[in-house]
Amino acid sequence: MLRRVRPRAPQILAWLVPIVISLFALYNSWQARLESQAESVLVQVTNYVPWIRDSVGQNYQVNLRSVVATDGTFVPPLRREILKKVLVDNYWSCLVSNVGSRAVSIVAFQVHRDGSPDRESAGFFKVPDQAIELPITLEPGASRRVLLRTTIELASPAIDVLYRRDKLDHKLTFDDLVNTLLAAGMDQYGNAVRIVPAGDGRARFDIDLTRASQERFRLQLKTGNGKYFQDDFWWYKGPQF
Repeated sequence: MLRRVRPRAPQILAWLVPIVISLFALYNSWQARLESQAESVLVQVTNYVPWIRDSVGQNYQVNLRSVVATDGTFVPPLRREILKKVLVDNYWSCLVSNVGSRAVSIVAFQVHRDGSPDRESAGFFKVPDQAIELPITLEPGASRRVLLRTTIELASPAIDVLYRRDKLDHKLTFDDLVNTLLAAGMDQYGNAVRIVPAGDGRARFDIDLTRASQERFRLQLKTGNGKYFQDDFWWYKGPQF
């Protein structure tokens, strides 16, 4: 009569260990394959300083859009009492880098201002007023720097300064706009600034960033595969490293 022998614990472990190792290796291989196929994009948005000559461009003429409150008729000249809002075009330097191992195509974008969708954003540009059409395709390891155009809403004290200097009805560059406000001791958001000599005939301005008010933006990019990548940016954010 045959007796049934139960396998001992060491024998069971000897069978199970190779199976577990094989499953673990298979999982790692599957995970590595997924990671190699995943899109990975780094987005960095910073201030575009147009009056410093670089490979992107230099100073540009701004577009000021005034919103007025009237009784249905508007007869120039523009009067300060009916001027409710002034929007100024502003360009941001946007560096998009493909840090993954597969090509990426940027097919759409959206900008949020202070948490809400920004309807004033006008897209990407090679240089001011020279638009770039989507999609933007990046090979693995490639980067591309473009300009993102949004608008900045001027604070009421800044509007007062520009109105008194007769700047709202005339063409001016972004450099003119900033310097006019700096000469009055403020920035475009109405924050108090102080001009400090920096040597060699140059100057810089100081501002208390702990009290400064400014708009906050978020750029969200969408790829052809439906993935989203984003960056938050604002005027005094500074460079990213």
